[in-house]
Amino acid sequence: MIFTGMIILGICILAAIGIIGFGVVSWTSSFSQKTISATGEAEKIVAPDQAVIGIGYTVTKATAADAQSDMNTVMDKVIAGLKASGIADADIKTTYFDVSPAYNWSSGTSEIYGYTATHNIDVKTTEFSKAGAIIDTATQAGANQINSVRFELKTDTEKTIKQELFTLASQDARTKADSIATGLGTSVKSVKSVSISDYYYPPIMYAYDSVSKAEAGVAQTSVSPGELTVSVSVNVEFLI
Repeated sequence: MIFTGMIILGICILAAIGIIGFGVVSWTSSFSQKTISATGEAEKIVAPDQAVIGIGYTVTKATAADAQSDMNTVMDKVIAGLKASGIADADIKTTYFDVSPAYNWSSGTSEIYGYTATHNIDVKTTEFSKAGAIIDTATQAGANQINSVRFELKTDTEKTIKQELFTLASQDARTKADSIATGLGTSVKSVKSVSISDYYYPPIMYAYDSVSKAEAGVAQTSVSPGELTVSVSVNVEFLI
């Protein structure tokens, strides 16, 4: 009788594996518990509600003091220009600050020929029409690096969307588990464990030539926000 039970169990497991074609689902059994694990997924395409512009200035001078002084002068002017255009202090954040030796390796050995100073900031705005003007204001004030323009979700917006998607993904996992349980001639009793994952992909536009355009006096830099994809998944282990 023991061998017969094991054969029947093996057939049930193979049957469960054979009908899985719409998600990640597994069925396991032991003498103490029988479970079904199902992964539910949900996705939403949304419009971003925040732009983050990466701006910076880098310079190499003979001494560290000269490099830092030049960098401070330019970035003070850049930040002052941004504030004058209506950007709040809270929306300007330093992301990188460095003063370090600049090496010449052409002779096969390292030789310090000066010092490079770099200061990068992120500037946030919820008014996408201002993104181009922010770039132009910064470059006209002396910034020589536009590292990126990122269109993102504000923290509260992202949290709200993910909460909605977690509900949908959980329902998807339960639907899959119920289908498998029905096929096995049983039913879902309760939840044993849950794990989640979430992510979204903000599009990034690299504005490599914005500095040269500003210097050339051409029309205001134009940017486009596009769309974001927010995805979540919920893995649930159900008792049957």
